[in-house]
Amino acid sequence: MRKVVALTLIFILLLTGCSKSAADKGIDQPAGKGDVTNNENPIVPEDVPSTPADVPTLPEENTSPSDIPATPSDTPVVPDNPVVPDLNTLDGRLGKDYGDTTQVILVSVEDYNSTACVLKILEKIDGKWVVKQVSKGYVGYKGSADGDERKQDTLKTPLGIYKILSAMGIAEDPGTIFPYIQIKEGMYWDLNDDSDTYNRLVYSDPGGDREVLWKMGAQYNYVLNTSYNEDQTKGKGGAIFIHASKNEPTAGCISIPEEDMKKLIKWVDPSKKPVLFSCLNADVPII
Repeated sequence: MRKVVALTLIFILLLTGCSKSAADKGIDQPAGKGDVTNNENPIVPEDVPSTPADVPTLPEENTSPSDIPATPSDTPVVPDNPVVPDLNTLDGRLGKDYGDTTQVILVSVEDYNSTACVLKILEKIDGKWVVKQVSKGYVGYKGSADGDERKQDTLKTPLGIYKILSAMGIAEDPGTIFPYIQIKEGMYWDLNDDSDTYNRLVYSDPGGDREVLWKMGAQYNYVLNTSYNEDQTKGKGGAIFIHASKNEPTAGCISIPEEDMKKLIKWVDPSKKPVLFSCLNADVPII
């Protein structure tokens, strides 16, 4: 009997010691069915990032679409309805290069072989082109040629758009707005295409191919110089003027009656950036 009691006590002591040892060592007890373990807040090691570094950060939910650029900042913005110039109109033909002018000398010829022309003086007033004067005149003995193709000594008038650069004449200043150069003896127009002063007014005889201005007679009483071949391209010629008429075709200039020329030279105003616009009748723009 004593042996049985002793064995029972030993057994009880053994059971009690094992249970305490497990609790002291921090060993979790198995959870019951449907229960949550006591370890509700597991410890995450500090050296483990919450999200990978190479994962891109997405915009927050409250970020508005306007905060996110739709296209890169250096991408050019194309207008929804880009403005295309109407080449049937005078403004469209003048384009961005001459769009700021408000004075146009419009010269038209029937075809490339015609030596007669019609010259119209146009001025832009309150946004509309107004015809101020109409004259009949002449162009080159051999007609006309497109300005890009015209060559020196061909007796053809270049067609195109050219600036009015200066005013001069053998007659006294009639009262021009442009600075007026009165032609005197010793003044020439250099037409030697290998010269530094090619297509320029000079005050000494360059020899060779040139115009002796003071000997040109009444047709040069009033003269407007244009920007044709202003860059002195070799072989294209020069001295393309608008001047008084001798009632016959010219060597490449445009001429109108002297009284009309006198009005024209007084009308042009450098502040209004006047241009010569010469073309075929079929290409005359809508005003």
